[in-house]
Amino acid sequence: LFGEDDLRLGKDYTSTLLACMERSGADIIGGRIVYNRVGETDEETLKRCDECDRPLINYWVMSGYYAKRLPGDVEMPFLHAIALAKADVCKRIRFDPAFFAREDTDFYLRAVTAGYRVVYCPHTTCIHLPRDSGRGGGWRVGLLHYQILATKNNNMLVDRHFNVLKKWGMKGNRATFKLLHLINRVRIVYLYFRHSTKH
Repeated sequence: LFGEDDLRLGKDYTSTLLACMERSGADIIGGRIVYNRVGETDEETLKRCDECDRPLINYWVMSGYYAKRLPGDVEMPFLHAIALAKADVCKRIRFDPAFFAREDTDFYLRAVTAGYRVVYCPHTTCIHLPRDSGRGGGWRVGLLHYQILATKNNNMLVDRHFNVLKKWGMKGNRATFKLLHLINRVRIVYLYFRHSTKH
């Protein structure tokens, strides 16, 4: 089970993923991930996410909304970082150290290309701490530096996996993907400051 240092797993996170993996035949599986805002309780976060009508995948930028509540498991091209994977898959695919950001997405896409099944399981949840509480992971290098690295890695990701992303429904072309991801990075910085400051 891959984890991060700035979130809390639900008590049943691992056991539910394991049961869903056996039931669905998944090789890699991940549950819901919801992001606390500053001052929000877990219940308020879940309610907000349950009421959100965003699609599971934005096919313009191939970005997943993994807070989405769904009635059943869904096969995906990639997940967020907190996933359970079979050991033999990890030994065969491995993470590429060339990626600083999107290394998990690259891992999933290479697994899918190799014929493994990646599944989103909406029956269990992990909760990400507010950005001002979680200072580990990629954020340790600083907000703006991280966005520059993430933009570079997004470009590398689409160059490497363009064909498989198009097969899964990605709209537009490489240039469209890169431009929209750059705009999304600006949006992320804005939301960081908006939701990481107590009012």
